[in-house]
Amino acid sequence: MACGTFTEAGVPKNDLEHRKALWTASGATKVTSVEDPDHTFTITAVFPPCPDNVSHDKGNTGSGN
Repeated sequence: MACGTFTEAGVPKNDLEHRKALWTASGATKVTSVEDPDHTFTITAVFPPCPDNVSHDKGNTGSGN
């Protein structure tokens, strides 16, 4: 199960709601988005905190995995 915070950058406006729905379906407890200067969006998906012995890159996954 995913844990921590993930970001996905470069999401086009026409795919924004679909991508946010995928993050929510993946178990994110909070999903937000902000418009970037290039008029794409960056999505932030927050999952429960990771246990102390688990880490991930917390960067742009680009896939939701």
